[in-house]
Amino acid sequence: MTNATGSRGRIDKREAILTAAFAVFARLGYDPAGVQEIAAEIVQFLEWLRTGTGTPALVRG
Repeated sequence: MTNATGSRGRIDKREAILTAAFAVFARLGYDPAGVQEIAAEIVQFLEWLRTGTGTPALVRG
Protein backbone atom coordinates (compact mmCIF):
# COMPACT_ATOMS: atom_id res chain seq x y z
CA MET A 1 0.00 0.00 0.00
CA THR A 2 1.38 3.39 -0.93
CA ASN A 3 1.39 6.38 1.34
CA ALA A 4 -1.35 8.08 -0.67
CA THR A 5 -3.56 4.98 -0.52
CA GLY A 6 -3.05 4.57 3.22
CA SER A 7 -3.75 8.25 3.80
CA ARG A 8 -6.96 8.07 1.73
CA GLY A 9 -8.11 5.04 3.72
CA ARG A 10 -7.63 6.89 7.01
CA ILE A 11 -9.56 9.88 5.67
CA ASP A 12 -12.40 7.59 4.49
CA LYS A 13 -12.57 5.93 7.92
CA ARG A 14 -12.57 9.31 9.68
CA GLU A 15 -15.37 10.57 7.43
CA ALA A 16 -17.42 7.41 8.04
CA ILE A 17 -17.03 7.76 11.81
CA LEU A 18 -17.96 11.45 11.76
CA THR A 19 -20.97 10.82 9.52
CA ALA A 20 -22.19 8.01 11.77
CA ALA A 21 -21.63 10.12 14.89
CA PHE A 22 -23.59 13.00 13.41
CA ALA A 23 -26.50 10.67 12.50
CA VAL A 24 -26.56 9.17 16.01
CA PHE A 25 -26.32 12.59 17.71
CA ALA A 26 -29.15 13.88 15.52
CA ARG A 27 -31.34 10.89 16.32
CA LEU A 28 -30.59 10.44 20.05
CA GLY A 29 -29.14 13.74 21.19
CA TYR A 30 -25.62 14.31 22.43
CA ASP A 31 -25.89 12.93 25.98
CA PRO A 32 -27.42 9.49 25.28
CA ALA A 33 -25.24 8.87 22.21
CA GLY A 34 -22.14 6.83 22.85
CA VAL A 35 -19.38 4.93 21.13
CA GLN A 36 -21.45 1.73 21.03
CA GLU A 37 -24.33 3.45 19.24
CA ILE A 38 -21.95 5.06 16.73
CA ALA A 39 -20.18 1.74 16.10
CA ALA A 40 -23.54 0.00 15.61
CA GLU A 41 -24.49 2.66 13.06
CA ILE A 42 -21.25 2.04 11.12
CA VAL A 43 -21.71 -1.74 11.24
CA GLN A 44 -25.29 -1.42 9.97
CA PHE A 45 -24.13 0.84 7.12
CA LEU A 46 -21.29 -1.51 6.13
CA GLU A 47 -23.66 -4.48 6.17
CA TRP A 48 -26.04 -2.54 3.93
CA LEU A 49 -23.17 -1.82 1.53
CA ARG A 50 -22.19 -5.49 1.51
CA THR A 51 -25.65 -7.04 1.12
CA GLY A 52 -27.93 -4.26 -0.09
CA THR A 53 -30.59 -5.22 2.45
CA GLY A 54 -32.23 -2.88 4.92
CA THR A 55 -31.77 0.88 4.96
CA PRO A 56 -29.51 2.27 7.70
CA ALA A 57 -30.10 5.71 9.15
CA LEU A 58 -27.03 7.04 7.34
CA VAL A 59 -28.76 6.34 4.04
CA ARG A 60 -32.24 7.41 5.13
CA GLY A 61 -30.82 10.74 6.27
